[in-house]
Amino acid sequence: MTQLHWEFANTGGGDRTGDNDPVVTPFRGNIYYVLARESIQNIIDAAIPNGKEPVKASFTLRSVYPKDLPGFEELQTYFEMCLNTYKRKPQVVKFYESAIFKIKHNNPIDVLVISDYNTVGLTGEDNDDEGNYVALMKSVGNSSKSTGEGGSFGLGKGAYFVASAFRTVFISSVYEKNKVVFQGKARLASFKQDEENWIQGNGSYGLPHQKAVRAPDEIPVSFRRDEQGLDYHIIGFKADENWETQLAKAVINWFWYAILKGQLVVDIGDSIKISSDNLDELIHEYFNIADRDTKDEPNPLPYYYAYTDKDHQLFGDEPLPVLGKVSLYVLERDGFPNTIAYIRKTGMVIQKSSPGSMKKYAATFICEDEYGNKVLRAMESETHTEWSKDNVKEESAYYHDAKIADAELRKFIRNSVNEINKAQEGNVSTIGGLEEFLSLPVDDEENGKSVYGERASEEISAEETGYEMSIISEEEKIEATKQKMEVINNTGDIKPGAPGGPLTVISTPGKGGSDGGGTEDENGSIKVVVPKIINFYRTYATKGADGKLIHKIIIKNTPNLDADIVVNAGTEDSVAPISIIKAVDESGRAYKASGNVIKGVKILADGLLRITATFNSDERYSLNLTAI
Repeated sequence: MTQLHWEFANTGGGDRTGDNDPVVTPFRGNIYYVLARESIQNIIDAAIPNGKEPVKASFTLRSVYPKDLPGFEELQTYFEMCLNTYKRKPQVVKFYESAIFKIKHNNPIDVLVISDYNTVGLTGEDNDDEGNYVALMKSVGNSSKSTGEGGSFGLGKGAYFVASAFRTVFISSVYEKNKVVFQGKARLASFKQDEENWIQGNGSYGLPHQKAVRAPDEIPVSFRRDEQGLDYHIIGFKADENWETQLAKAVINWFWYAILKGQLVVDIGDSIKISSDNLDELIHEYFNIADRDTKDEPNPLPYYYAYTDKDHQLFGDEPLPVLGKVSLYVLERDGFPNTIAYIRKTGMVIQKSSPGSMKKYAATFICEDEYGNKVLRAMESETHTEWSKDNVKEESAYYHDAKIADAELRKFIRNSVNEINKAQEGNVSTIGGLEEFLSLPVDDEENGKSVYGERASEEISAEETGYEMSIISEEEKIEATKQKMEVINNTGDIKPGAPGGPLTVISTPGKGGSDGGGTEDENGSIKVVVPKIINFYRTYATKGADGKLIHKIIIKNTPNLDADIVVNAGTEDSVAPISIIKAVDESGRAYKASGNVIKGVKILADGLLRITATFNSDERYSLNLTAI
């Protein structure tokens, strides 16, 4: 029997990996949501072709002593080398000191075992570049799968190491009926073996030259598996007391559609089993429709209702040129977040976006078209939380189609939202121009991303984002415009013309207005305020770091313009003032705000200014700007 051991290769003078491993760092966050997403999508992708049974994922927790794990006393030596190498970095020291303490004192630790069934297992020999084994255990950023599938075993595997207090895992698999493979893997920081030799932090436990164990009797007994599939042992899993519930919520949040369609069954611990038979019961047990859907506390119920409720609207009659047959299920209901969840063939929710609407709704977008699914997979980010044409490399076979798909998806969503906003005859009074108050999907000019991209998926609106449809009298419209003009010149008289028509503001000399580009009347004693022209501006709404809605204002104008900026919701023909709480430019300069006026704005020499504004209303608006 060959002696199994840990092995880390010399860098040979090449690159070193620091404590911020690029395979690991993208997956920091709520470990339950990250781990559920990354592990189960790989399990779904590994389903036996044309299998009659759904794939099954099983999460079990067991307690072990470190010295009972293969080679852990040997691994302690490598942890000590890492500690000596990074002793001036407190956070790194803390990690390795903790790992060394646990091994040295043989304190019991938890191991989370993720097992899959009705799957192909970890296919391929040590040198088979097309097999799953090489992609998972021997490659970074490489995939054994087609671009139509979900997981890649490329960067997604970093989630397993994030969940380990030792950055260490063991895999054990049965594939092709009777073949087996076993190996350990550690992702540490590169470290010094001595003053001259740097060692790679990416090491393996198994046969010499970092080869996997492929003889059944050489696999440690506690890691042997009888049935085809893959076991993933996460060593030192950081489990909470209610880990089963948290993991169950994460699974349902990401994969409710796959479970509902009978593609997936999940067992968690000894008591939780999630399948199509009890999904409805569990989703209502773990989530409340009255709870907000936020990044940190997602709530899948509105999107589950949008798909399952018989009263939903269905959009997507005609196939799209690239994405093919797509469907958008929309359900209008008070309290819904005006947000769309996006799903493709894997059955996993990829992203969410919040296109504005005058009605409250939730929606589920689904693409199961074979080619469309491949294009969307190519557009997916490494963490599988965004579709963007910017994620597709030029050498990709889908590079050009991704650009088309990006545009047609935005157009499809925009047209669908416009249909939602159409008032039902007899129920709602339509007011000309009011729809312009609403901020509908547009491109983010600063970042080059569409509103359903990375920003939208990470910053879900938890409140109504549209402008509430209401009936406004002519008197109310005049009063709203009057309030605006009173801010512009609070010393002048306001003379409305015809109801809803233009207003004239007059003032006596010396009482304001003389610096605003005004003109004298024929007797020279009265001046009329004439707003200055802003050559170009663009605005869009998003969520700030604190979760509150903010509006980005981008102004391009004549350099060195000094002015006060009046901000209203709407267009030049129909406006209403908004109360500004805070306005800050990109340099961090805070402006004084009075009512709906940003005071003392100066366009710099390059003619460009970006302002972030917060209003007293948590709603998305199209904004009308005037300089005075």
